[in-house]
Amino acid sequence: MQKYESLIVEKRKDIGIITLNKYENRNALTDILKKELIESIELFEQNEKIKSIILTGIKGAFCSGGDIKTLSKNTPLESSQSIQQGQNIILKILMCDKPIIVALNGIASGAGCSIVLAADVVIATQQAKLMFSFSNIGLIPDLGSMYLLPKAIGINKSKEIFSLGGELSADEAFVENIFNRLVDKEVLIKEAVQHAACLNNRNQRTIKEIKRIINQYWHNDLSKLFEVERKIQSELLCTADVQKSINEFINK
Repeated sequence: MQKYESLIVEKRKDIGIITLNKYENRNALTDILKKELIESIELFEQNEKIKSIILTGIKGAFCSGGDIKTLSKNTPLESSQSIQQGQNIILKILMCDKPIIVALNGIASGAGCSIVLAADVVIATQQAKLMFSFSNIGLIPDLGSMYLLPKAIGINKSKEIFSLGGELSADEAFVENIFNRLVDKEVLIKEAVQHAACLNNRNQRTIKEIKRIINQYWHNDLSKLFEVERKIQSELLCTADVQKSINEFINK
């Protein structure tokens, strides 16, 4: 398999497994990680022997969201371009013609939540948590969170979570049907592999068309939201109060 700087990529029979592997920054979405994640999904998508893909994180860290340190130093244009690169991950997950299973072994924060929300199946542990902490540093949710979460749990509850920098525990996310199943952390990957194997034993054209049709018509306005969030987020990142909040967050 191709070697990556930020990922571990492997095959188990007809299943592709991508592990986010930058524990030191809790798999923050750096430009390198974003590029490699898209490339690795495309690699498995193009491999006829691979029927489904599992996405997970190393050592209980899934994804801490955007690379705030870098984003805070960018110009509005650079921020917009970086956000768009992250949005392309969400589009790739949604448009990939193979099922993508997230094996959530810890915290997904900020933009990391969007990756979870975009997946076809989410198998999680009791230690898993979704943290929508954007507003804590004066930012809006991005990478489609404001589109995907309201579709899952409703508009009013989503507004409350986003506005107050709230979170969803594993039990809450399961009740809200964001997580398909909760399992013990010791068997998380085993359970994800078993679920992938079940999907792989089904008619592959049928599995592909179910995903394509649902996502095409359920998420047909996502690109419009992406344009708005890029504009607003890149503007907010340059304001004095957000810069101050980011510096306090980085240095705490």
